[in-house]
Amino acid sequence: TIITASPVEIDAGQGFASYLWNTGETSRFITAVHEGWYGVLIASLQGCYGQDSVFVLFNESINENIYLPNAFSPNGDGLNDEFRAIGEPDNLTSFSMKIFNRWGVLVFESQNISQGWDGSYKSDPAPSGAYVYKIEYAIGTSQEEPGIITGILVLIR
Repeated sequence: TIITASPVEIDAGQGFASYLWNTGETSRFITAVHEGWYGVLIASLQGCYGQDSVFVLFNESINENIYLPNAFSPNGDGLNDEFRAIGEPDNLTSFSMKIFNRWGVLVFESQNISQGWDGSYKSDPAPSGAYVYKIEYAIGTSQEEPGIITGILVLIR
């Protein structure tokens, strides 16, 4: 995932015989101007094919430069193995994240924006399902009103 406030150039890599993007473009580089998936199919000079994709998310909010996914799957594959805030405002002065199960039991808490929830509760895997998160943070001086983000996330097993 690429999180950006403005259009971004995506590079499919050099040295390939052909490129075909899901946008219909056939060049090595494209500029992502809309939010969404950008996929490319490449062909090597030897006739082998490969593909890759990226999701571009535009976040132009000045007050909340924090993005939160709506689902994660802690299965050890290296992709989405923990639920955590992505991005960090330059002048973040405090951060607190709490995650609750559907009965309101606190299953995870962190004061560090780079620490995420691995989907466990009391050292055991938490069950699949919906969980509620609440994040409180402060940006800038302590005189500014703290920000609060709440939402629902889905734990997939």
